[in-house]
Amino acid sequence: MKRIALLLILGITLNANAGGFLFPNVQFEYAKLYLFNLDLDKPSHMDFRIYKDGVYAKSKLGNGQILSDKFHEKIQKTFARGIDELNMGLSKCYMPRHGIIYYSKEHEPVASLSICFECDKISVWSKEGYSFKDDYDNFNLDEAEKQISDLAKIVAEEEVPVYTHPDDLDKYLLHLKKNASFNAKSTVKINVDQELNAFTDTLTAIMTSSWVHKTSKLYSKETIDTLQNSDGTIDIFQVVKMGKKTVFNFIDNQLIEGRIYHNSIILPMGISVGMSVAEVYKKLGYTKPEEGYPSIIMLSGTYWMLQLNFKHQTLNEIAIKGR
Repeated sequence: MKRIALLLILGITLNANAGGFLFPNVQFEYAKLYLFNLDLDKPSHMDFRIYKDGVYAKSKLGNGQILSDKFHEKIQKTFARGIDELNMGLSKCYMPRHGIIYYSKEHEPVASLSICFECDKISVWSKEGYSFKDDYDNFNLDEAEKQISDLAKIVAEEEVPVYTHPDDLDKYLLHLKKNASFNAKSTVKINVDQELNAFTDTLTAIMTSSWVHKTSKLYSKETIDTLQNSDGTIDIFQVVKMGKKTVFNFIDNQLIEGRIYHNSIILPMGISVGMSVAEVYKKLGYTKPEEGYPSIIMLSGTYWMLQLNFKHQTLNEIAIKGR
């Protein structure tokens, strides 16, 4: 998408919405629409937002679809009078399936929109923030219903399906599987130092705990054992478990290996579970591979090896091991 075209759209919309509501309220270079919350083990594993303040939805699927200039024009007109009603929702349930992430020219997320067409509710995030009013006394139901209907049409015009019943989830997956690389099985091995230069030769428990996002409520549990070596020396073996699956193993407070499954743990180079393989490539400064995106990326540096495992083009496991 050309930057000039987007700036024109934003400029026109700023004038048209003078005194009204503008979404997004930040400058962006391009935006991608994703599907998420489709392949859940349990309803409790649902993500409420496609992206918020550094954390990606773990259930996000695929590399996303770049949205057209017309989409941005139409959505800003649809939201021009405000979205307080849709932010409150037209029903008590909320399980968004469609999510949009807006990116800067540096490929950093600057805003997001999460949509539940089943429950007629949306959730927005912006690095500049928004404030909404839960004014049920002046709830404009007709306006809200028209907005969500218009929004569904705008999304459908981008050739992304919109369904309003949970029984149609398999249809979303069929749409994603039209992409031949959606279930690709390939491995890329890269010997690097630059991408791992944020990892020092020693990683302690304090360092790895600092990778947890500041807003996360991820609980941790620590166990410590002593190991006596054949020469009579003693090593301290420490295991730090975060959440249900993420675990870090240390000997004498030196990380030996770890496996990360939680999306609120962000590595020093900015990589985290929930990112698409395309987003990881851009974060590492790589161009799109001609042979298609891999399902495994193996990075080997001076001190560490990282294995990034993807499912449905989404990073779902990070393995760290000392060399």
